[in-house]
Amino acid sequence: MKIIILFFVFVLMGIAKTPNKNGNDFSEYQEYLNKKQTITMCVDPNWMPYEKIEKGKHIGMAADFMAIFQSKLGIPIVLVPTQTWEESLHFAQERKCDIFSLAMSTPSRLEYMNFTKPYMSFPLVVATKLDTLFIPNVEDIINTQTLGIVKGYAFVELLRRKFPHNRLIEVENIQEGLKKVSNGELFGFVGTLTTVGYELQKKYIGELKIAGKFDETWELGIGVRNDDLILLDIFEKAIAQLTSQDSQAIFNQWISVAYDEKTNYDLAIKIAVVLLIIMALVIHRNRNLQQYNQKIKKQALQLESINKELVRTKKKLEKSLNGIEVIYDCMLDAVFIFEGKTCIDVNEVAVKMFGYVSKEEMKGLSISAFSHIQSLADVQKKFKENTLPYEVKAVRKDGTAFPALAQGTNIMLNGKKVRVSVLIDISEIKNKEKLLVQQTKMASMGEMIGNIAHQWRQPLNIISTTATGLKLQIEFGEFKEEEAIKELDVLNDTVQHLSKTIDDFRNFFKSEKERKVFSVEQSIKKNLKLLEGMFKIYNIEVIFERVEEFSIQNYENEFIQAVLNIFYNAKDALENKSHNKYIFMNIYQENQHAIITIKDNGGGIKEEVIGKIFEPYFTTKYKSNGTGIGLYMTHQIIQDHMDGKIEVENQTFMYENHQYTGAIFTIALPLS
Repeated sequence: MKIIILFFVFVLMGIAKTPNKNGNDFSEYQEYLNKKQTITMCVDPNWMPYEKIEKGKHIGMAADFMAIFQSKLGIPIVLVPTQTWEESLHFAQERKCDIFSLAMSTPSRLEYMNFTKPYMSFPLVVATKLDTLFIPNVEDIINTQTLGIVKGYAFVELLRRKFPHNRLIEVENIQEGLKKVSNGELFGFVGTLTTVGYELQKKYIGELKIAGKFDETWELGIGVRNDDLILLDIFEKAIAQLTSQDSQAIFNQWISVAYDEKTNYDLAIKIAVVLLIIMALVIHRNRNLQQYNQKIKKQALQLESINKELVRTKKKLEKSLNGIEVIYDCMLDAVFIFEGKTCIDVNEVAVKMFGYVSKEEMKGLSISAFSHIQSLADVQKKFKENTLPYEVKAVRKDGTAFPALAQGTNIMLNGKKVRVSVLIDISEIKNKEKLLVQQTKMASMGEMIGNIAHQWRQPLNIISTTATGLKLQIEFGEFKEEEAIKELDVLNDTVQHLSKTIDDFRNFFKSEKERKVFSVEQSIKKNLKLLEGMFKIYNIEVIFERVEEFSIQNYENEFIQAVLNIFYNAKDALENKSHNKYIFMNIYQENQHAIITIKDNGGGIKEEVIGKIFEPYFTTKYKSNGTGIGLYMTHQIIQDHMDGKIEVENQTFMYENHQYTGAIFTIALPLS
């Protein structure tokens, strides 16, 4: 008689079968089997005692079952060698093998395999270090402890579906997983009772143990490619014909150890020694636990004291927070606090500015409730970082939009990352700015009308002289048709010139809403004709030094208004010079920008005021002669409206062997 020592707790066997009435009769599938000739099989190459590939041969429990199935079917079941279980899964997906010898159904595997009813069933357990306490409910630790599991195994997918916040770590095989548990890299390893017990008995006695069991069991059947239903039926029938004797014999061979029936006193002594050592360890552990309990009690008292201090600190913080809330309610700017993109608090100014009834009404609203659709994308982009003040279009509760200046900072508040945004309503500033624009245009219109009046004197004289001449010719009977036609052509050209002047004047004051492509050189030269009369009166010569032909995409009328303001400024600087009055122009491209320079020889701008000339209402003229808004509007147009840059400096230069000093304005505009 032999004593059978089962490996840990014996496996759950759902395979005790009674022989099928039809015995080994597969005649109904004979034609299919004759045509099939061989069945290709993928296995787990390293999953003992279930199965393994050793020196190119399939061994283990599954191999013994496959031998039984092969004898029943009458055709060979051929092994497809692989290095890992993951490789076996890939081979099955690529149809390189007809069956899995031993596998469990999962949703992803059903895309390429069908599965028979199980012919082996084993508990799912977790192995840990020996000093780990027994785990009554393994599911309590799956979200808190790192647990290893072999890559590609069915329970990787099933456990991750069931526990989305799991801390499962995939390993190549069971040996790697248990080694990482032993080294402290993993808290535990998840596997079947049979395979884990097999490895623990071989390598980790006295070091690792089975510390808990899942509710789930590993139900293992045969996986069959899902495009061959006949083969699935064949293996279902083969499994149904397994007897409990066949299964028991295979289990006894692989998961039990046999000894002679004679009494082995050496073994008994060894067992007694081991038991004594275990008892000593238990006594030592109990003493340690008593010491730990005393430490825990001491720490509990310390924690209680700390908790009381925290309560007092919390009350102080609440008072401070109430004080802070009063302070930011007294601010003149609207203050928002966002968590993510959701408003969690505002001050009273924000409530009034945006037209709401209370703070509670604004809390919980998205940023899109306060930002106009035209500004929303830009605001959301800037939410990711701390920003300097930038202009946005805000929207009130009633849907009306208004311009605002915004600034935001990301901070940590009560352990949360929040966004503090501050807004200022700049509607009044914008209205004043519009008024300034209108004042500038009116001032420009007055000067332009004066220029046109000077410019039209000569053409009007030509018209008057021509008309009078024709009248006299007719009255004295000296009218000659050929000469009259020539004089009428001169008259028509003069009228067309006057008409063109009117068109240019009207276009100059036309407002633009969209940027358009225009030639910088042609635009400047066309509009300088409006100033010809002024230049002639003051004997000013405009000299184009460097001119390149190219186009930009921007607001042409606003550009011309800005340039003409600089010409007016140059005219004022040259007005009191007696002779040699020059304005030099350069138009060229540099670093993807259009560069326009306007330079005069009027003596330059005083150093103490040159930094102020772009400020509103600043003027160096007598108050009766200047508004102080021309250069301010030029600065606003170039930098705010046209996304460019304008600078001014004094420069000393040579022209025709004479040295001059004057102011040079440099404008840089993007080409597109």
